[in-house]
Amino acid sequence: MAAHLGKTIEELKKLSAWEIGLWRARFRIDPVGEERADLRNAINCQTIAASMTGKRISIRQFMPDFTPLEEPDEDELIKKCEALARSWGINPYANNTNNQ
Repeated sequence: MAAHLGKTIEELKKLSAWEIGLWRARFRIDPVGEERADLRNAINCQTIAASMTGKRISIRQFMPDFTPLEEPDEDELIKKCEALARSWGINPYANNTNNQ
C-alpha cells in the first residue's frame, strides 16, 4: 500500500483509520500490483489462444500457480535420473568407481 501511494510506512502511520479504510475499499474494487497484472496477462493469453484455436479456454490455465512444490524423494529422484541416463545409453556411474 505504501509503495502504491508513494508514501513511507511512517507516513502511512499518520493516516486516519477512516482514510486507510477508504484506500482498502478502493483496492478491493480496483486491485493494483502484480496480482492484477497476472490477471490482465491471463486475459490477453486467453483471448489469443481462443482466437487461434476457436475453443473456449479457462482463464485459470494462464494464471500462475505459486503453490510450493513438494520436495522430491531423493532416492526416487536418483532412480529416475539413472533410468533416464540408461535410456540414453549412458552408464550413470562410469566415472565414479564408488557406485559400480
